[in-house]
Amino acid sequence: MLDEPMTMDASTPPDDDDSIASTVPSYFQADDEPGRRLQAGWAGRRLGLSDEFFARFLRIPESSLRDWRLGQAELPADRLEVLREFWWVVLLLLDVGHMDEQQSRGLLERRMTVDEASHPHPLDPPWIGSTMKSFLEEGGPDALPAVNRWLGHFRSGGAMFF
Repeated sequence: MLDEPMTMDASTPPDDDDSIASTVPSYFQADDEPGRRLQAGWAGRRLGLSDEFFARFLRIPESSLRDWRLGQAELPADRLEVLREFWWVVLLLLDVGHMDEQQSRGLLERRMTVDEASHPHPLDPPWIGSTMKSFLEEGGPDALPAVNRWLGHFRSGGAMFF
């Protein structure tokens, strides 16, 4: 969860209004800074990605991330671009998880082990021995293409072998 509760104003939906059970919130398609704030808040609430995660992933101080999330500061354009690319990975993750938040969160947090008999395998994730969440946090923006590529193998009808 986020370290501080999200403020409840016109730009922040109540927790029970941002589920993706039947429809997605309109800000899922937003491509501006307020939309990025809402997307980061949703990922925090629904996928368990904390301010600490986002700060480490973006390579910025946690206080700067928190100030941005609360609307008290702006992020540099290059960090907003990274968040845009990250959001596409989140959408892929949701697609692979069949729009199930718990399954998607499980994919983020599942430690991937190696079957020595079949390793390396073309479908092995790049975070073998770790979790996707840790891989993103530690690898930062440079980890996005590998995660995007791996998730792309399984989207839209692909099978998951977990």
